[in-house]
Amino acid sequence: MLRDGPHMGIVFSMDTTTEDTAAGVRAALAAQKVEVGTLALWLGLSRSSASRKYNGHTPLSIAELRTIGAHLGVDYHTMLP
Repeated sequence: MLRDGPHMGIVFSMDTTTEDTAAGVRAALAAQKVEVGTLALWLGLSRSSASRKYNGHTPLSIAELRTIGAHLGVDYHTMLP
């Protein structure tokens, strides 16, 4: 399910899509041996905020997915369920 986010455009609501998207991000990060601390730096977040996104407890915005994809050298669509 998609909804309008307050700051970053479209975000995924808290549901299976959020968890599935986080799983896709975790797989993409693991493939390149990127840790949560690096994800936090890329997104300009605290490590705890990045960890919540990494684990699917907080939704990722499209802008954040694009940022992650750009750092990994992959299209952000590849991380979507």
